[in-house]
Amino acid sequence: MMMKLTSMPSDSAITKRIRESLQTISEAQGCDPRLREAVDDILAGRSDITSLLSAPGAAEAAERGMRTLQQQQSALTPEQRQQQDEVARARGEELYRSDSLARAIMLGRISVDM
Repeated sequence: MMMKLTSMPSDSAITKRIRESLQTISEAQGCDPRLREAVDDILAGRSDITSLLSAPGAAEAAERGMRTLQQQQSALTPEQRQQQDEVARARGEELYRSDSLARAIMLGRISVDM
C-alpha cells in the first residue's frame, strides 16, 4: 500500500510528526528555495515524499544535518548517549503502542510512500 501524506490518517501520531518535520524544513532560514518548494508540494498533497529524495538541495541539507548530528553525538558523554538512547527507545515504544499506523509501518505491513 502506497500513500501520500495527505491520504494518511491526520490524527495519526506519525503523520503529525512527519508533517511537523516537513514544516520545520520549509520554514528553516537558509533552506534552498527548490527544497522548500518540494516540501511545500508534499505538504499540499501535490507530490509524495519520495520526490524529496531527488529534490535539488536535499542531499546537501541531509549531509549538513548528519554532520551536525555527528558533532553533537561526539560531544556527549557515554552517560548522556545512553540517556538519549533510552529516551528514543521509550518514544518509539510509545508510538508503537499508541498509533496503529506507526505499528503497521514498523512491522512492515504497510510500505509508506508519502
